[in-house]
Amino acid sequence: MKIFLKAYLASLLAGVTFVFLLVLSLLFMPKEEKIVVRKNSVLHLKLDRPIVEQASNDPFENFNFISLEGENATGLNHLKKALNAAKDDENIKGVYLEFGMMSAGLSTLKELRDAILEFRSTGKFVWSYADMYSQGSYYIASASDSVFFNPSGYMDWSGLSSSQPFMKDMFEKIGVEPVVVRGSNNRFKSAVEPFLTNEMSAENREQMETLLGDIWSFMKAEVADSRGTSVDSLQGIADGMKAMIPAGALKYGLVDKLIFRADVAEKLKEITGAKTIRTIPTISLNRYVKTISVPRTSNQIAVIYAQGDIVMGDGDAQSIGPATFVEAIQKAVADDDIKAIVLRVNSPGGSALTSDVIHHELVKAQKVKPLIVSMGDYAASGGYFISAPADTIVAQPNTITGSIGVFMMFVTAQELLENKMGVHFSTVKTAEMADLGSLFRSLTDAEYKVLQHGVDETYGQFISKVVHGRGLDSLFVDSIGQGRVWSGVRAKELGLVDLIGGLDLAIEIAAKKAGITEYGIMELPKHESQLEKIMKSLGQEQMKEKMLREEMGEFYDTYIMVQKMRSQQGMMARMPVDIIIK
Repeated sequence: MKIFLKAYLASLLAGVTFVFLLVLSLLFMPKEEKIVVRKNSVLHLKLDRPIVEQASNDPFENFNFISLEGENATGLNHLKKALNAAKDDENIKGVYLEFGMMSAGLSTLKELRDAILEFRSTGKFVWSYADMYSQGSYYIASASDSVFFNPSGYMDWSGLSSSQPFMKDMFEKIGVEPVVVRGSNNRFKSAVEPFLTNEMSAENREQMETLLGDIWSFMKAEVADSRGTSVDSLQGIADGMKAMIPAGALKYGLVDKLIFRADVAEKLKEITGAKTIRTIPTISLNRYVKTISVPRTSNQIAVIYAQGDIVMGDGDAQSIGPATFVEAIQKAVADDDIKAIVLRVNSPGGSALTSDVIHHELVKAQKVKPLIVSMGDYAASGGYFISAPADTIVAQPNTITGSIGVFMMFVTAQELLENKMGVHFSTVKTAEMADLGSLFRSLTDAEYKVLQHGVDETYGQFISKVVHGRGLDSLFVDSIGQGRVWSGVRAKELGLVDLIGGLDLAIEIAAKKAGITEYGIMELPKHESQLEKIMKSLGQEQMKEKMLREEMGEFYDTYIMVQKMRSQQGMMARMPVDIIIK
């Protein structure tokens, strides 16, 4: 009877779930709609969500099963596509950027800012408005010809910082010992420092000061150029937080006018010739993108997105797994319509084994078709490992790259288990190191030497991949490696990068190498849809993450870092630190 009831209830739940998802799919199914861009229209870009590499066309992507609302991010690909089309659209009079709680990586900000400047070169207007400007949103807004600001608003122009927690004392208190093996001379490979020390090493501080200094100098130079001020002036404003209040931002020339949102609408009414505010001809990003037609052609360039940590499992839209990624590369090679491959790397690295698997497949692809790498916000450690085979590597000045180094880490809890919890273990084994890596005991000196040898061997292989791919001397690569991160502009000086630019430049180079002038873009890999994921998990993971974020607040990122430490198995080729820049 119990078995029958369980089977019945399971079938009933499956049926209810199916009906629920069917109803949702019908509600969110895209409807065929002819969208007309009216004369003197304003392209209204609301930048109030995270900006990611690709916008998803999946209506269930980031669907919140608690609020039953979509929470889609904004795609950089859609923003650039819209701005590029709007340049030549005679019905688009200008662009209105409205900022909210936007977040984006450094390179993403740069690519969007460049697209705005390119649009402005046509003579059409670009206006920006915000109640509150973060440094990221102001960096973009400064490219506008008019920057408007709420008279009661707040601006953050205070410079860059990077902070990370150090947990050595915490581990000692709870009786857990992090075991770390780094390359013998990987002085800058500080990904594991938070678990071993209570403060930054001198090497880590040196590289972070250089990296942030490069990025900050570049940001100031661009803003100074757009706003007609000096770098020194911008530094003084940041040092004294002089632009925090609107009057200060206006006084020092960071904004053009203090004005309320409703008054901006009045100005839009005037410039478009609309009779009332309600009849202002505006068009949103999502609607405008649907009006842009892409010419059909047999010539295609595959843009393969390598986004997120490099992992051992299947991978998804936010991580890079071997099976899905290798399949995407093989598809790009086998498809005769695809004439060249652009690898868009936005990854801090991860599994050294997976990096090597992907690297091997890319080496084979590069022998068949042009292979160009475009580096995004990050292309470090494993992210650089998979970039090395490219014919040409393109990076933004503020891309974080390099971090050529390897480490291995796990934890033991002998002190916690035996002395604090009173749990003791007896082990039987058939070889001296059969229980190497056991949670129940610390490493012996002999075991540590074995692991150190393995890490050094893997680091040597990493060096050889870079030497072969970039045509550099091995001693030189080691000298600029050792786990150190570099900005894109420094990486170009060192020979790790060929050109400074964005994804568009990488695509242009790929087309030129393939000998084609007209082409379409095929984006790979194709990931499992959110509806398929929902069918598997009913949104449990998403709800769990949302509740954890709300409960833990600012400590959520630290929690995730510890969770990542637990999942780091085997050799890791990963960036030395997760850099959070406010």
